[in-house]
Amino acid sequence: PVLGQVVTPEQAPALWAYVRDLADQLGALAPEHIVLGMTEGFYVTSSDINLLPSDTALQGRTLHVPMLYLGLLDRAETSAVIGHELAHFAGADTEYSQRFLPIYDGIGRSLGVIGETMQQSDLLQRSILRPAFMLGIYFMERFDHAVNHWSRVRELAADAAGARLAGNIAAASALLRISAIDPLLQECVGTHVGHATNPTEHALTRDLPTSVLHELAAQPLTLPEEELETRLPHPTDTHPSNGERVASLQVSLEEAVSRGTRPIVAAQACAALDQYFADPQALRRRVTEDFLNHYVTQDVALV
Repeated sequence: PVLGQVVTPEQAPALWAYVRDLADQLGALAPEHIVLGMTEGFYVTSSDINLLPSDTALQGRTLHVPMLYLGLLDRAETSAVIGHELAHFAGADTEYSQRFLPIYDGIGRSLGVIGETMQQSDLLQRSILRPAFMLGIYFMERFDHAVNHWSRVRELAADAAGARLAGNIAAASALLRISAIDPLLQECVGTHVGHATNPTEHALTRDLPTSVLHELAAQPLTLPEEELETRLPHPTDTHPSNGERVASLQVSLEEAVSRGTRPIVAAQACAALDQYFADPQALRRRVTEDFLNHYVTQDVALV
């Protein structure tokens, strides 16, 4: 399940042309769908998607774009980030991940059944099952180790691909800028969701992207030292630490932090976001309505 709005080449002509051009430069397959999200990060997937709240099924290659970052990152940073994601299509990394997820699920279910059986068994049967259970645990530990190793290799290779499109400095600053902005963005969006699900004297926004961009612009961006050890959220892959990724790009940490934490200018961010869409105002309203109504509906269902 993915909460977002699919956009067609007619609705987002500049965005589609931009993404296809980046794919051509990388020699990568272009996505078959572009989905605009609000709070999730940039990612690609070849998995089947159930798009919410429209309950639309998407199959094939999908690029998920958090629309606010189209205004919060500059053009070079956006190229580096999207280039990083498209590089996974060039290397068939999404299919690679798809093959491993069923293995995780299958072994996990088997271990669960064995463990439950052991709990309900007598001493003799537990003794018989224990070697199989321990072998399964050992397999999962080694499997995790191997997958994490190759995930790190693939992520650093994708960083390098994005850097080839936009430069190492842009790739590094994009990484740290997203890390600095994301907690603030989540808080701002969460506040608006709270207002929608618990109506008070607060007026509900009809244009969530514009409201959030202005709220973010009022806050200074900082990047605590411990952020360099954090990993950006991603639905399927394990990313190396931010510090490791910046070092791999051979960019000085000071330069990356300085560029990544530059102030947000709301008017510039709004204009940068709007340039990608044929009717940005209508799109922002539609995204806002769908996003907030999704959480209102969920909240009502839980009551």
